[in-house]
Amino acid sequence: MAYREEDIDLRDDIKPYDVVQPDGPSFEVDGHKVEWQNWEFRVGWTQREGLVLHNVGYNDDGEFRKILHRASMAEMSVPYGTPDQNDRFKNAMDAGEYNIGRMAKSLEKRCDCLGYMHYFDAVMNTMDGDVNVLPNAVCMHEEDYGLLWERSDWRTESAESRRNRRLVVSFIAAVGNYDYGFYWYFYQDGSVQVQVRLTGIDNVSAAPKNKDVKGYSELVAPQLKAPIHQHFFNFRLDFDIDGADNNVYEVENETVPTGPQGFSPHADPSGDTPNPGGNAFYADERQLESEQEAQRLINPLEGRYWKVTNPNKTNRLDNEVGYRIEAYENVKAAQQEDSSVMRRSGFVNNHLWVTPHDEEEMFPAGDYPNQAEGPEGLPVWTEADRDLDNEDLVVWYTLGKNHVTRPEDWPVLPVQMANVKFTPDNFFDRSEALDVPPEHAINEGHTIPSRDEFDDETPQSVDGTAGDDD
Repeated sequence: MAYREEDIDLRDDIKPYDVVQPDGPSFEVDGHKVEWQNWEFRVGWTQREGLVLHNVGYNDDGEFRKILHRASMAEMSVPYGTPDQNDRFKNAMDAGEYNIGRMAKSLEKRCDCLGYMHYFDAVMNTMDGDVNVLPNAVCMHEEDYGLLWERSDWRTESAESRRNRRLVVSFIAAVGNYDYGFYWYFYQDGSVQVQVRLTGIDNVSAAPKNKDVKGYSELVAPQLKAPIHQHFFNFRLDFDIDGADNNVYEVENETVPTGPQGFSPHADPSGDTPNPGGNAFYADERQLESEQEAQRLINPLEGRYWKVTNPNKTNRLDNEVGYRIEAYENVKAAQQEDSSVMRRSGFVNNHLWVTPHDEEEMFPAGDYPNQAEGPEGLPVWTEADRDLDNEDLVVWYTLGKNHVTRPEDWPVLPVQMANVKFTPDNFFDRSEALDVPPEHAINEGHTIPSRDEFDDETPQSVDGTAGDDD
């Protein structure tokens, strides 16, 4: 089935939508250093990982406070779930085997980004050792993201609201039949989000006529089936929360039985009734003190999240400064322990891993996963059960996506998203979104140019030459 523009009867009821920034963007770029809304970081690249962010930090009242030393998508695993002999061996490791940075594409006009962009080229090497420059590999732009905060008071008839603007740093790679978009979002409240967007073409094969293939596969078109599969992305997050020596905690809801029995964090269980109304619950917090203890799965039903803190620095409330790791949708690996997937990609077995920093430990499935039998990487390193208390720590977060195929995925899969977010927790003394100005103050004295005027404007690319308005 065709999907290209010239082969489709396109909708004719969509009006132009342009993002116009008459004074240019709010970010500043010096080489590979970026500054935006108190954020500061450096954009890097490797042919294995693609986009790498270095020295991510926040300027807090003139003080640069470091959050991440280095962050990247370090490995992928895409196991298929059908026992069919043509699919059961499939387990694409798109970073370690294929070098996803080498699969990145030069971003196209008016589809990958919108508005005023800044591009970064990716510099790699060819198989012969020559320089290979991929122009416009990384796109950076600002994006309106709806409401940031709102407060209306009927007593005083006052109302305040702020729009949420975020900075987007992204790249897209085409690996075989799939296309992956990797997006890092920086927010005005001090939070950071990582998002993976999955699109492209399902891996399909012929299906016998009038035969039920449901379960291991689903029909996407007559006599065309696509197998069930999963996508796992492991992010290596070298945290430095106000310094290199950090701790990791797991936090989740803990209920308290009605009556005098049970435990309350603020009362002696043998004393006054801690939960007379049966409504009490609290956020239970425990430190993950060793590598084995820090192998964890998400638990959204209990509100579970993890927190990286600096035990050597506190805020004005005398709490350890830190950042939360907040899981959104995720999925557990469905493969058996003795499968080749688990032997080669053991990192998919947990959503959270934590290790002491070691420059020799960069890739969760090992340095050379191509044709490796396994196990390598995280499952092997963490057998030592090293101490994690007040150490220079690396957090490895595995983000999973289940894909039960459907006819609406064919012939091109509409974007599916997977996310994880890092939010400040006692890192600041108050909301960092308070000083964001309202839109009328930002736009005061400015008029929105006409579409004709906008078409005459040409944004600049990273090297100062004319770029496309995509």
